[in-house]
Amino acid sequence: MKLPRLVLLISVLLIALTVLLTPLSSDLHAEDSEFRTEFVFNHQNMRFKWQEFLVKQNKDIVRDEIKAIIKEANDESITFVDKMRLLDIANAMANMDVEWNKSKRDLLDKVEIMQAEEVLKANNRQAVLDKIKVAESTPGNFVLNTHKQEMIDAELKPVLYPHWVHRMFFRCKVCHEDIEVMQRGANDLSQAQIESGKTCGVCHNGTVSFDAKLKENCVKCHMYDTPKGDSYVDLTRFDAKEFSDIALMLGTTLNIENIPEDGLPLDKFGDINWVKMDQLKIINPLSSIGMKDDDEGVRDTEILFDVPFAFMKDVKFSHKIHSSWIKCSLCHDQIFKKELGANKVTMVDMKQGKSCGTCHGRVSFKVANCKRCHSYDPENPTKGILERPKPPAEPEPEEEAEEVNLRRQESAVSKLITLIRVPVDPCLLSLDALHMTISASHSDQPLKRNILATRSLLVPISHDPYMGI
Repeated sequence: MKLPRLVLLISVLLIALTVLLTPLSSDLHAEDSEFRTEFVFNHQNMRFKWQEFLVKQNKDIVRDEIKAIIKEANDESITFVDKMRLLDIANAMANMDVEWNKSKRDLLDKVEIMQAEEVLKANNRQAVLDKIKVAESTPGNFVLNTHKQEMIDAELKPVLYPHWVHRMFFRCKVCHEDIEVMQRGANDLSQAQIESGKTCGVCHNGTVSFDAKLKENCVKCHMYDTPKGDSYVDLTRFDAKEFSDIALMLGTTLNIENIPEDGLPLDKFGDINWVKMDQLKIINPLSSIGMKDDDEGVRDTEILFDVPFAFMKDVKFSHKIHSSWIKCSLCHDQIFKKELGANKVTMVDMKQGKSCGTCHGRVSFKVANCKRCHSYDPENPTKGILERPKPPAEPEPEEEAEEVNLRRQESAVSKLITLIRVPVDPCLLSLDALHMTISASHSDQPLKRNILATRSLLVPISHDPYMGI
């Protein structure tokens, strides 16, 4: 077989694969001109010679096309990604127009300025998000900025809500979910709601805590990105005497004498260890407000979660620790089924904010603090611990007969040859190229095996002495 024919065949196959694998771009609309559609296709598939021919042949309309794209990119309703995609096309088009058609640089300069401005805006937005991320790195700290314009008009900073301060005096079950739904953005917080005695206004009414209606108290919540707010991030806001006085006012206690010499008990990430806070009896948080009692109580059972890895200890889940802080109904059955062994718990789910990740990593200790959970010692077993039933073993798949596999492979090869309508030899070369690509990336081993099996079927019917895999 002649080399040019092989090169042409491989080129066609590669282009077809590229078109199939390249996602449709949102910058291609039904109203796009034929020129732009072809330009984008050439741009995506690096067809440089064809692109040069296209730009030179359409010299009279290129500048109008660039202006049209700039106009689309100035639409405030499109996303940053779509805007940058449009500007990328406009930049390429303007560059080629300057290079090949010797046009003026004015449009290219304009596009480059627009790109620089958008990148600067994106960097500024990211800087804001990064700063918020730092403020929220302390579990339970939330920056509330839903009513952004109202705050700007009132010359107020966004709200920084510190869960850890409230946990010094109240258990989570006091608010969740009778007062606040435990889902970010689900409570529609507003000053009007608070002043009507709802959400935060249940306590911040001048009786239980400071009055949120008074203007001088605004800065007590609207403190994000201030020195005061920073003290709620690094925990330096904690003042033992002040917090003890607040506890007495609320009808509970904060036992200063039980605080270790080196300060509040912290975990490896520098976050407050609330289990230790309870064990050392530093705090005695309220479980209800006023006359309303906690009607669900505390459940004192433990469940053993087997871990299928020798290097990681099993998990002992304590209902007592959790139900002392939150109501059983918060988890069951919204997050977990009540039946023993009915819930599949994975680290992937937790990282995605599911199962245990509903709280851990947000308002409770971080999921990355592995040993906080993986600490069960089988040498000292816990009496009465509940063991989850073992899932039934999956049946071993029956091995298919060799002749069935052979017929399937022969059918696949036959369909392949019929589909692309080329001799067997180019198929071998394409399979070899695909095999080398997969081998170099060290991925997709099942596909690699299928390629080798398919080639072994093609070789006997090939007249090409090339045998190289």
